Amino acid sequence: MTVLKGSFDMTVPNATAFKEDIKAQTAVKEGIAEVAGVPPSYIKLIVKMVRRLKAHGPVSRRLAQDVSIDYTISVPADAAVKAGDVSTKLDISVHPTLISKMTKAIQTKVTAANVTTAGTVQVKNFPKPVIVTTTTTTAPTTVTAATGGDTSADIEVAAGMQVASNAQILRPLALFFAVAFHQFVG
Repeated sequence: MTVLKGSFDMTVPNATAFKEDIKAQTAVKEGIAEVAGVPPSYIKLIVKMVRRLKAHGPVSRRLAQDVSIDYTISVPADAAVKAGDVSTKLDISVHPTLISKMTKAIQTKVTAANVTTAGTVQVKNFPKPVIVTTTTTTAPTTVTAATGGDTSADIEVAAGMQVASNAQILRPLALFFAVAFHQFVG
């Protein structure tokens, strides 16, 4: 599995209501998925409110209704789409119209879901996601370990299981024998 992480800011009519609206967040997830070319189930969101003051004229100010959206896209190793392709699709240097494309995709999903808390949305930025982890799993393997003489033991190593190195095993044993020897002699 490869995990991509990113974040972007988006303007919505009511940030507080949007942050609490699961339908609105699902619509955003579906919009990202459409542009990234992955199923929405690969995406997780964290929505945070952002307060910014905008000046309008010499005296007047109003609060903008912005949200910051942190997202992760978890692409399984056996998926039809590859994480590198997803990263490229979300790279504004490769796709200069990404912000307008993302805004349109999210707005279409918000409208289709009849989400009133999202209203008209505007993606403000969309930095390229970062690949943070890549893990691979393999089928179980049988390893034969010699136990001395003519006998051997089969050890089943499950996918994702770590096998201790000799150093990890020998350090505690060496410490045990050093303490035991010191107590015996001293």
